[in-house]
Amino acid sequence: MQKFGKPTLAMLGGFSANLVYRVLKRLVDTIESLVKGDPSAVESAKHEALRAKVQESQTNLQLQVVTHLMDIKNTLDNSDTTDKAKAQLGQIIQEILPPK
Repeated sequence: MQKFGKPTLAMLGGFSANLVYRVLKRLVDTIESLVKGDPSAVESAKHEALRAKVQESQTNLQLQVVTHLMDIKNTLDNSDTTDKAKAQLGQIIQEILPPK
């Protein structure tokens, strides 16, 4: 050890400090990923939840349209006038179209 001298030992100590820092940083990152979970899995779960919500909204809209169309069919079956059916169709169109 005496052959190296103080400057050489200081330089080696600096390199080892950097190595220790990287090892500790990697350890902290690993533990953090275990606690938080995989970010790609979280994003995938968010995407699936959003897709399910959109699908549910679409299904609800389809059910509403079918219900309204059945009401119009019943109106046409039970009456001779088409004025009421036209009014119902206009109302359905206004409900489906986004507001201006």
